[in-house]
Amino acid sequence: MGDKKERTPQLFLLIAALGFSALLASCGSGGKAAEKAKPGDPARSGPLAGRLAEIPVQVAVVQYGPLVTDHTAAGTIVPVVQSQVAAQVAGVVREVYHLAGTWVNAGEVVVQLDDSQLRLALETAKASLSSAEIGVDKAKAQLDLANLTVERDQSLIKQKLIPQNQLDTDTTNAQAANQTYLGAKSAVTQADAQLRQAELSLEYAAIKAPFAGQLAAVNVTPGEYVGLNTSVFVLVSPNREITFNVPPSDAPVLAVGTPVTFTYQAQTYSARVSQAPSAPINGVVPMVALLSSSLLPPYGAVGTVSYRLSLGEGALVPISSLQTTGNQEYVYLVENGKAVSQNLSVIAESGTTAAVTGVRRDSQVILNPPPGLLPGSPVRPVAPSPSGAQQ
Repeated sequence: MGDKKERTPQLFLLIAALGFSALLASCGSGGKAAEKAKPGDPARSGPLAGRLAEIPVQVAVVQYGPLVTDHTAAGTIVPVVQSQVAAQVAGVVREVYHLAGTWVNAGEVVVQLDDSQLRLALETAKASLSSAEIGVDKAKAQLDLANLTVERDQSLIKQKLIPQNQLDTDTTNAQAANQTYLGAKSAVTQADAQLRQAELSLEYAAIKAPFAGQLAAVNVTPGEYVGLNTSVFVLVSPNREITFNVPPSDAPVLAVGTPVTFTYQAQTYSARVSQAPSAPINGVVPMVALLSSSLLPPYGAVGTVSYRLSLGEGALVPISSLQTTGNQEYVYLVENGKAVSQNLSVIAESGTTAAVTGVRRDSQVILNPPPGLLPGSPVRPVAPSPSGAQQ
């Protein structure tokens, strides 16, 4: 019995040792089996194994259309017509009927010069014309008499009743009478011109508004002497336009009739280009747009002119998707779950969008391709967004 009790603990130790060795052998063989597993084995080809290798990428859907950009320029409101109205005759200002800021009608008298001497000159011109007309009547009567005398002499000389020298003398007298008559007619013409000049001078003494508008300035006061061609007042038309400058590259697009907008103190006014020269002055092209709104901003208002330019038409892609290798530009598209490289040509760029050729509409283009992305890499699109937003 004593021997049996001594072997029992040894037996338990032997069994435990054998079990631990078997466990180690089992673990070792399992690791080798795992290392020998092939890609086609179920352990590696489960439903999650393929998706773990996909690269998440942001994409945008390619659209097609014109690439339009908004440009702005500083604009100033000015009258369509601004006239420095000058005196056409000299004289002393008798009365000023309207002051600056007044709206006047076309033909309305603004400043009146003293016209007493002009009225006297008019009366003198009338008298001169009347005297000249009397003179021409007298010269005409003398010419008629001289012509009758020549006709009588020609009849008498045929009958040999008068000598030849009498006919010659009367013919000379008739020619002289004709010259006197022509001189009298010329005097009438000259007197008539002087009369019309006197009438005009008297009319010019009343300095009138050449068109309906507002007096921007009145430069004279009663009693002041005004010389010929002196600026008497400044008149501006009620119609207003915008003057602004654009770069030479924008000028060809802004043809006459192109719509623009003018913003002043948070108010927007519509207008259309009315003058579009092409030659730049000091590096910019001066433009003029005519306001079409009934409510107009004040003269001299400075605001912002906005206009749209079409830079080109093509597939619209975000600039963040463009890649370059050497001189070739390209983008990555998503096709059948993989990244595909697609070469393209850029037509124009504006803001965050580019118009290109070589990319189909409705393609999915990858934005900001991650470093190391290669053609054929499996990708998973996330957060698709339209790429047609124009700047």
